[in-house]
Amino acid sequence: QMMKRCIFFLCLLATFNSPAQRVLGLEEAIATALQNNYDILLSKNDSVSASIDYSYKNAAFIPRLNGNVGTTWNNNAVKQILSDGTKRESSGLKSNNISAQLALNWTLFDGMKMFATRDKVEEFVRLGELGIKSQVVNTIATVINTYYDIVRQKQQLKAIEEQMSITEERV
Repeated sequence: QMMKRCIFFLCLLATFNSPAQRVLGLEEAIATALQNNYDILLSKNDSVSASIDYSYKNAAFIPRLNGNVGTTWNNNAVKQILSDGTKRESSGLKSNNISAQLALNWTLFDGMKMFATRDKVEEFVRLGELGIKSQVVNTIATVINTYYDIVRQKQQLKAIEEQMSITEERV
């Protein structure tokens, strides 16, 4: 019995002498979660992608210019033996061809598809902004719930320890 008490007091003394961990406040926990949350970073990347697409929203209204350039080189060597036994040979017939093409396409009316595409891109930008806000709110809610769940569990642990000490005293 006496030995158990000595060990208990030594352990208790060791805990008082050891450096304690810093207490993490709710605001600091929220700031850390917002800074390091990958879902928020992915939402920001999606929003940036939508805003880049938005910068090209009027591209459907402008004409398209396509250009092609091609070259062809031929080198033909002929070696023939005819039925009467004569032979014909040519060292090579060379030909070089270069071709170029430009095409200008401009859609004058496509059944309002250009306008629908522009409006769709605008909605993607708004959706990206709302996605970031939603992810931030969800992350903050999760951090707050987890933080206060830990606080509740610590209080329950203190209550149980106090109840155990009272029970020991009664015994």
